[in-house]
Amino acid sequence: MSVLVRSLLEGARGVRNVRALIVACVALSLGPVIAKLAPSSGASAADDALRAGVFGIALPLAAYLSAEAILQGKTLDQAARRIARYGTSGRLAGLGLVLALAAVSIAAALLGSVAALLGAYPAHGSDFYGDLFRSLPIAATAGAAYAGWYALASCFGARGGGRKWLLGLDWVLGASSGVLAAPWPRGHVRNLLGGSPVLELSQAGAFGVLLLGTSLAVLAAIARSHD
Repeated sequence: MSVLVRSLLEGARGVRNVRALIVACVALSLGPVIAKLAPSSGASAADDALRAGVFGIALPLAAYLSAEAILQGKTLDQAARRIARYGTSGRLAGLGLVLALAAVSIAAALLGSVAALLGAYPAHGSDFYGDLFRSLPIAATAGAAYAGWYALASCFGARGGGRKWLLGLDWVLGASSGVLAAPWPRGHVRNLLGGSPVLELSQAGAFGVLLLGTSLAVLAAIARSHD
C-alpha cells in the first residue's frame, strides 16, 4: 500500500474521535437553527444561516476539530513521520493527511449548507434549488481553504498549537474588511456569499485570493514535512 493511501486511511480513522464528532455535529446544526429562528423564511433566512451559522461558526470550528482529530493533536510533520516509515516519503504522507482533512472539511461545508437551506425554505421550490446551486461551489471552496490553512497552522507549535491561533485570528481579524482581514479565509468567503468584501475585492478577486492562499498554504505545509 502506498504511503499516500495509508495516510489517507489514517486520516479517515482519526475523524472517528467521538468528542470531535459530537462537537462538529453541534456546530453544523447552527445553520438550520438560525434559519428556523430567523423572522422570515426564504432568501434572507438562508443568507443569515449560511453567513453566520455555517461559514461564520460551524465550518471554521469543524475544520479545526477535524485537524485536531486527523493529526491526533500533533504537528503535521509529527503525524506524517508516524506514517512514513522504512524510507517512505514524509511529504507524501503529509499530503495524504492534508487531503483527508480537505475531504472532511469540504463534506462538512456541503452538509452544513444543505441543512441550512433546508431550514430556511419551507418548500423546496425553485428558490431553494437556485440557492443550493450557488452555495455548493462556495462550500467546496471554503472547505478546501480552511483545510489548507489549518494544515499550515499545524506546522507551528509544539503539538500543532498554531491551529488555535488560526481559529482565533480568522474569527477576529477575518470579521473586518480592511487589510488585516486579507490573509484569512473568513472575509473572502463572506464576499462570495454576498457579504461585505475585503479591500473592496470583487467576488472573482475573493475566489482568486482563496485559491492562491490555499495553494501556497498547502505547498508550504508539505514542504515542512521531512522525508
